[in-house]
Amino acid sequence: MRRPSLKSLLHTARTDAIASRRRVRQLEESIADFERTIANLDTEIRAEQDRAGIHDHSHFAYPSYAKAAMCRRDNLARSVDTMRVTLTEATTAMDAAGESLSAILTLQDMRERVAGADLVAS
Repeated sequence: MRRPSLKSLLHTARTDAIASRRRVRQLEESIADFERTIANLDTEIRAEQDRAGIHDHSHFAYPSYAKAAMCRRDNLARSVDTMRVTLTEATTAMDAAGESLSAILTLQDMRERVAGADLVAS
């Protein structure tokens, strides 16, 4: 079986590093978007409660919009928690991809130095 070339390994490592960075950035942006939405929902819930004059969730006349907004907010908060775990995993993968790329670049640099030294010695 043929070993992959250094050029092939370098291409794969670069692709992995770029994809990992993109994944981390997307997760960070999604978390920030969800957190903004949660904050907006909190504001809307308080405004609806103030408008109705009812802040007790168990009150029979508690605003249905506030109940729905609270459900949505809670679902988003659970999603943020899940995304934070995924972000931790993605960050670990990104770090590993960066280390792999660095190792391959070091190997490539060493090969180029050896090849240059061979040319000078000839």
